[in-house]
Amino acid sequence: MAAESFSFSDIFVKRLIEISGGTLSPEEIDQLLDSFSKEAGKYFFTNSSESNLIRILSSVFDKAFFLSELLKYPHEIEILIAIAANSNYLSDIVVRNPEYIYQIFDQTYLLHELEQIDLQNEIIAGLEQFKTYSSKLNFLRQIKKRYILKIGLSDILGQKDLKTVTEQLSILAKTINAKLFDISLDEILQKYKINYPASNFCLCSLGKLGGNELNYSSDVDLILFFDKNYVIKETKKEYQEILAETALLFINSSSQITDHGYIY
Repeated sequence: MAAESFSFSDIFVKRLIEISGGTLSPEEIDQLLDSFSKEAGKYFFTNSSESNLIRILSSVFDKAFFLSELLKYPHEIEILIAIAANSNYLSDIVVRNPEYIYQIFDQTYLLHELEQIDLQNEIIAGLEQFKTYSSKLNFLRQIKKRYILKIGLSDILGQKDLKTVTEQLSILAKTINAKLFDISLDEILQKYKINYPASNFCLCSLGKLGGNELNYSSDVDLILFFDKNYVIKETKKEYQEILAETALLFINSSSQITDHGYIY
């Protein structure tokens, strides 16, 4: 069955013409609007969806070139409409990070399943480029948003089933949180000028995360174990005190809301 067309508002049309900067002919503008309308008809497309779409189009760097590309590649319009219609959060990610757009236009990238070892290596390599704790946190916030966009869009487009989506969300959360705890511990050790402690610890996932069934709005439930307590000579602090301070830093760093968003 053919998709029902959606009629965009006069305000949207006016803004689209402004964005094109006069580089598109009236016929091309009509063609673009027709393609937008047909794709929008596949969803419950609202005024909020229309606003999301215009925000996305306004965020790209070379707007006129971008619009001309949309005329050549209809699947790109499908992706933009899917995001605008289904998620304000994903729309916000794209608006704040327009460089992600061409990534999600790549079907190979969207279809590729997230592997934990690959993500671990990517995060380790990325963190090496930053020196301060705050810059490392911002990197983790950005990488989370980029992969949430990838997972969320493939979910919206029906490219992944529910089991795969929740597994992918769980891999993302486990990998990011494990590295966040590592850098939080390093920060506390540097604070007290402590060499790496002799005891071992284990950060375990509970609930939906532990079962690889995390969804988009799930809390992350964790429990921390360590094998033995002892007094650390450099500071006369106990190992459990160092881990407790690390856990507090980890929680605050993860949940703090910033201009770059939050982690978990």
